[in-house]
Amino acid sequence: MVNPDQEKWGQYAINTFISRPSVFIAPGIAGDKPNEIGSGTIICTPQNNLVILTAKHLAEEARRAKCRFGYGLGRNIVNNFVAGILFHPDEVDVSLLIIKEALSPPLKDLALSPDSVANRDDKILYGDCLILNGFPTELTQYNEKNNIYGLGSITYWGCKLSPEKYDEKGRYLVEWKDAEQFRSNEPLELPQPYGISGGPLWRFRKCPKSPVWSPEGIGKIIGIQSKWDGKEILLVEPVKKWGDWFRDSIKQVDHNYSYLIN
Repeated sequence: MVNPDQEKWGQYAINTFISRPSVFIAPGIAGDKPNEIGSGTIICTPQNNLVILTAKHLAEEARRAKCRFGYGLGRNIVNNFVAGILFHPDEVDVSLLIIKEALSPPLKDLALSPDSVANRDDKILYGDCLILNGFPTELTQYNEKNNIYGLGSITYWGCKLSPEKYDEKGRYLVEWKDAEQFRSNEPLELPQPYGISGGPLWRFRKCPKSPVWSPEGIGKIIGIQSKWDGKEILLVEPVKKWGDWFRDSIKQVDHNYSYLIN
């Protein structure tokens, strides 16, 4: 029998683990109205360089103009942070934004290990919990008196793949429609998913029958949100399409950092 208190604290631990490295990405600098928002995840390489795993179409915008990222409630802003960009070479909507070294020290406590990204052959098993994370534009709030924009993230527990599972390009088809509050029958009204592009799709396995466990031990990123069909389906790039590229790119950042910066 599941202990309600253990489940509550387990859910809290997973939410904290997912939210800590989650960032929004937007053009401009702090104080500018964020008309366009994307999402990403901070990752620390073995040599202590920081990158943001996100969608390629957001990185292409970052190449054209200065941009910022924020975390927490969107009040912690890092301006003009891009030192370099690594694009997936194929038509896969995934990229890495390399964070400037001078900006990295206070951010390292937020970052995930590359091991939090699943291997390319990782599979979704019966009983796995899928969680999608990102910053929907619809949740943006503005304090006119102080000219402060606050952005809220969403952690969508228990999202499901559609019966077809993949589209013609091999992307996951993730349902974005009527939902329920986690572990209840209460309805959950989902915001439109504009802004969560670049956000991670997580897979959490059932906790082992042990008194000691950690979110890091059971959770892996298995996809990057790419597009929305405008109705009820999100298109997510599965790790089997970009996992090898990701690990090669992490090595490239560590071995050739000075050659990759702008």
